[in-house]
Amino acid sequence: MRSARFYTQEGQDFCAETRFRTIKRDDWLEYIAPRHWNQAAVDVLWDKVFYSGALPAITRRVAEADVPAWLWRSE
Repeated sequence: MRSARFYTQEGQDFCAETRFRTIKRDDWLEYIAPRHWNQAAVDVLWDKVFYSGALPAITRRVAEADVPAWLWRSE
């Protein structure tokens, strides 16, 4: 199966021509989004993609038998 390339060129960074803007949330969180996105798109990105709840400050890897180190779970 072959697919044609429509919006990118081989060997070029696809983000090189995109302009970005910084959006501040909660006075200490900053997100970078493409400048051409409207506010509704940025709100969906912030609500659905970025987790705004509390994350644990400290985690440790739990060694498991017969599992490679890079697949160990964290607690």
